[in-house]
Amino acid sequence: MTEINLYQPGKINTTISFPTEWNELLLPELDIISQSILQNFKLPSAAKALVFLKILQSRCKLKNIGKRIDAEDATINGLPLIDFIYDKNTLTKQPYPVLKTSKFSYIKFYGPDDDFNSLTCGEFEDAEIFYNEFKQEPSEKPLAQLASILYRPKNTKYCRTHPVKGFVQYNAEKSVHHFIKLAPWKLYTIFLWYAGCKEQLPLYFPNAFGGSTDNNAEADFLAFTKCIHAGAGPKNGTRNDIRQTLLKEFLMEMELETIKAKELQQQYDAAK
Repeated sequence: MTEINLYQPGKINTTISFPTEWNELLLPELDIISQSILQNFKLPSAAKALVFLKILQSRCKLKNIGKRIDAEDATINGLPLIDFIYDKNTLTKQPYPVLKTSKFSYIKFYGPDDDFNSLTCGEFEDAEIFYNEFKQEPSEKPLAQLASILYRPKNTKYCRTHPVKGFVQYNAEKSVHHFIKLAPWKLYTIFLWYAGCKEQLPLYFPNAFGGSTDNNAEADFLAFTKCIHAGAGPKNGTRNDIRQTLLKEFLMEMELETIKAKELQQQYDAAK
């Protein structure tokens, strides 16, 4: 956070805390950002100005904030304060820990913890399909499908081993109709959170990701599926075992195995 002073003689004189990174944004501010992106403003500067004013309004309880501040000063000194929003998405704080898809619905859906900390490999593998589908052809359907994988009723696991039935997977497709009812910007805020967490993974596990942080590369819908198949074996278990494993635990195993393989290769090369 940074402290900024809003001063205009006879109109306003106050100091507010202003966010400097994605995880400091409030939920209403995230929704405004999502709306500004989805509405596809013809003038990016107009969208940026609206986001800046809405954040000011959410942090300062005075009414008509736009009329109380100097427009030129806000443009020169204020708009650069939200450059972080347009530079890189680093959102890892879960915006909707608990979600009701409608004010008329009694069903509550519970999302993953911050920063993919409770996300399983199965959730990530399946979510990647709709994440990439939306990036290629944006529409509400893949966003709703992505949300239906990430959010479930309380204490409902996405993948589990049943003592009688064996491996059982939650049927996310049955709950898609709940999420399609959500406002588009709420679905997009969930997408922004997913994208922000996903961007951190190559930074946490650079060797497991081959040192690549290029998010503009052509999407491989089955990239993580291939990773699961590569990791399956005596140490990590079957494919179904891995799908029930926490994503970060599996990636840490892959990270350590990759580092060990590199060290062995270096030793072999040195011994030639």
